[in-house]
Amino acid sequence: AVTGFADILIDELNSDTDPMTAKAIRTIRSQGGKVSELVDKLLSYTTIESPDTRIKPEPFALDEAIKEALESIQDKIVERGAKVDAPATNLTIMGDRRLVIDAVKNLVDNAIKFNPKPAPVAVIRAEAQADWAALTVADTGPGVPPEDLERVFSSFHQVEKDFTGQQEGMGLGLAFVRKVAQLHGGTAVLRSKLGAGSTVTVTLPRQRDA
Repeated sequence: AVTGFADILIDELNSDTDPMTAKAIRTIRSQGGKVSELVDKLLSYTTIESPDTRIKPEPFALDEAIKEALESIQDKIVERGAKVDAPATNLTIMGDRRLVIDAVKNLVDNAIKFNPKPAPVAVIRAEAQADWAALTVADTGPGVPPEDLERVFSSFHQVEKDFTGQQEGMGLGLAFVRKVAQLHGGTAVLRSKLGAGSTVTVTLPRQRDA
């Protein structure tokens, strides 16, 4: 409701609008959007953590899922001046398409959000490993301290601001990603080196060629 009202006010801005008023309206819209996003993430995580949660597996092209995920966060990518490199994988996943898309969104969002560099880079790769697809998202960020490599997958855990450059969100992104992997019988692992970026690898079941 807040963001909708702010959108109406933004549409009515013109050259006669007081600059301070215009700035305040845009700030309300921006912050309202962030609050809405946090609520959505919390609801998604709460739902996926339920013991009654069941995935709905179906075959789908991983490339299409990645494309949809990137399109949904395109505004963030542009805002951060980020570059996302995602060459074709040509893999077919047997899993819950919506959950995988949300997992990719969280991975890329983390890769560019916690990177203090002016033009962060995220690289998405995937390769076949027998009955599995290993999906990796690598970044050029500050890296994660060794003691946090496992803790970042815990609910509401965030790496200290000294390492990430900012303290934003609720610390649910990687917890959500690991839960998605586990629901598919797979894993989510973080590898990182301070000053040299991080790579998250998620394994998902794939549909093998007949």
